[in-house]
Amino acid sequence: MDVMVALAGTGNCAFALVQGVNYNKKAQKGDVGQGMTHLDFGGYYVRGTHSAFEVNKLKIGEDLSEAIFMEPNCCARFINPVPKMKARVLPGLIIDGVAATWRNCLV
Repeated sequence: MDVMVALAGTGNCAFALVQGVNYNKKAQKGDVGQGMTHLDFGGYYVRGTHSAFEVNKLKIGEDLSEAIFMEPNCCARFINPVPKMKARVLPGLIIDGVAATWRNCLV
């Protein structure tokens, strides 16, 4: 079985997670993953991301595979390019503090 994932934010953590999942996408039961501790979680496998939510208006509407590479993200790229994911970045709610430097990028 596959696990469907939705991300809250498309920052550096999402950047690393999406690349790691794509790197290990074809793994089968019993395989040893590269960069992920466990590929099999009780018979469940993470195969991709269903959707993502973001407050940065520059990333909204983009495919997640492209949004993770947009500034201000700055993680190392180890999968380039990440295949199109058919997961559009949707507008998220601003429900916590946001730095003043982000005011011009917000939804």
